[in-house]
Parts: sequence; C-alpha cells; structure tokens
Amino acid sequence: MGYSTRDMIEKLKNEENIDISLRTLNYYTHDLKMFPNLFKGKCGYTDREVELLKRIHFLKENTSLSLTEIKELINCF
Repeated sequence: MGYSTRDMIEKLKNEENIDISLRTLNYYTHDLKMFPNLFKGKCGYTDREVELLKRIHFLKENTSLSLTEIKELINCF
C-alpha cells in the first residue's frame, strides 16, 4: 500500500505513537535521502518506509548517533 506524506505522518502518530512533523519527514526524505528506493509520486511511501522511520525514531531516542550515522546503519539492511 502507498502512503502520501500526510498519510504517513498520521499512520506513525496513530499506530506507532511517533509524532513526526511534515517538515521533518520531508527533511529525511529529500535532504538526507534516507529512503533511496522511494517511489516518486503522490503515494510514494510504503510499509518499508514505515519500518525505517520506526527504526530511525528508536535510534534517535535511544542512542547518540547522528542522523548521518543512522542513515548509514539503516541502509545496511
């Protein structure tokens, strides 16, 4: 299933209790390029990106890794 940016934010907030802003999600997606295989389009996020965002959130909250280090780590899988 594909999710728009706003759908993705709502899904994370409602199902995973992760509060992420539109600006943060866009930063991860476009500036940091955390999701290299992201489909370009209105509903480009998939369940894979949901899982990656859950990992990013966990690592940000529980480690002292930078976003660059987190990106390297999650892209190994």
